[in-house]
Parts: sequence; structure tokens; C-alpha cells
Amino acid sequence: MKTLLQINPVLRVSTSTGRIMQEIGELAMQNGWQSYIAYSRGRDGIKPCSSKLVPVGSKWSVAWHGLETRLFDRHGLASSFATRQFIRQIERIQPDVIHIHNIHGYFLNYRILFEYLSKCNIPVVWTVHDCWLYTGHCYYYSYVNCNRWQDGCGECPQRKEFPASLWIDRSRQNYLDKKEAFTSMPQDKLVIVPVSDWIRSEMQKSFFCGYNFRVIHNGINTEVFRVYDAQ
Repeated sequence: MKTLLQINPVLRVSTSTGRIMQEIGELAMQNGWQSYIAYSRGRDGIKPCSSKLVPVGSKWSVAWHGLETRLFDRHGLASSFATRQFIRQIERIQPDVIHIHNIHGYFLNYRILFEYLSKCNIPVVWTVHDCWLYTGHCYYYSYVNCNRWQDGCGECPQRKEFPASLWIDRSRQNYLDKKEAFTSMPQDKLVIVPVSDWIRSEMQKSFFCGYNFRVIHNGINTEVFRVYDAQ
């Protein structure tokens, strides 16, 4: 039996990524797979879910991660202990595929996680719901018509937007840290799944340009939503 492990900070189905993740897990189980879901213990709590749950961190580690983000603009670079514990869980589960949704959410240290993922020989699918993974700070830059992510960020115009930093602008170093961590993944072990053609076209201008992209749009319930001819 094959095993799928998904990663996302929120689990509850009232969130878009939580619902998508749970539905993927249910579909995997219907096709004979085991399904595990890793989520932030400090942000989401345990909710009804048919997949096996892997809570990561604690309310304390999430709070500390939030403090480092607000004071030092180090989002994604705290939670070291929680991430090492999670890696031990991955080694116990031995998944055949790891499916990442979001890792920004005050619960994982991406540098530690990708140091492991780049060497463990497990195929990784990364569904891209926003732009955080290839910018130095923001998760959407179209609000302010900013293209600094194409040449390394710095002097971020959205420093005080999620994930907000109150004083320090570390966007240039964050960009370099992400580039080093994420591109450490072997290109034959990472498939990037943007949820729109627009995100794919943007990412192809980023440091992910050498990776394999496959656009999969978010699904809709066709029993509720229909296409009507314009009158």
C-alpha cells in the first residue's frame, strides 16, 4: 500500500487549502492509499478528518514563530525544534509522495525541512496557492505592482502586510534564503503545481524556472455551479 503525506498549516474544511487537502486525502484512500495530513497544532486544532493526522509544533512554538516574524522578518525560519520532530515523523511514516500546500503559517522551518527533502529521495509535489515561496516577503505583489522578486527583492513595499514585520526589512536575505533552500531540491524530485496559468507564468520568471510545472486548477462542484450562455 502506498502512502501520501500532505502538509498545510490549516486543516479545517472552512478554509480553501484545508478542504482541498482533505478531499485529496479522501480520493487517495478511495484508490487504496494511506493518507496522512500534517498541520499546525497551534493554529488549527484537531478537526474531524478521515486521514491520519500529524500535528506539528504547539501553540507556544507558533507564538514564538509569530514573534520572530513581527520583530525580525524571519517568517519560515523559526520552529526549528518542531520541524526536526516533524522530520522524525516523516521517517516513521515513510511516505511514497509528499504533497506540500503551504508551509508559511508559523509552524515550519523551511530551511531545515528542505535540507531533509533534498536528500531523502521522496518525490515532492508542491501545489502553489500564492506567491510567498518565490518572494522575499509577500504572498501577493500585484496589489502594489511590484516586480522586485524578479531580481532579488529588498525595500519591500508590503513589509507590514502578512506575514507582517513591524520594523526590520529582511526581504533581500529572505529571497536568497528561499532560493538556496528550495532549489536544493533535485529537479527530478519536485513537481510544481500552480493553481492558475498566471502563477505558472510568474514562477517561470523566478528561481524555480528550471523545474517541472503542471497547472491544476482548483475544482468546483458542477452540481452547484454551471456554465450559462451569455444572453
